[in-house]
Amino acid sequence: STLNVGDQISAVGGLNIRSSPGGALTGSVTQAGDTGRITAGPTTSGSFIWWQIYWDRAGLPTGWSAELDPETGTRFLNK
Repeated sequence: STLNVGDQISAVGGLNIRSSPGGALTGSVTQAGDTGRITAGPTTSGSFIWWQIYWDRAGLPTGWSAELDPETGTRFLNK
């Protein structure tokens, strides 16, 4: 991973925000370009690397999102 706690990141597209790494969905989904700051992680659950993110857009909860798809290498988060 090239990400670290404290990094400013942006969502590549619609990204689920979870209550814990690989855990329950919060019902919130990012939009492409949403920005936030990594506050914890990384944690591995399943085959995904998870980061806790404080999202900047009002209404989005702080929660856990996956960095990339391990099978395809498709990134969900960019620095």
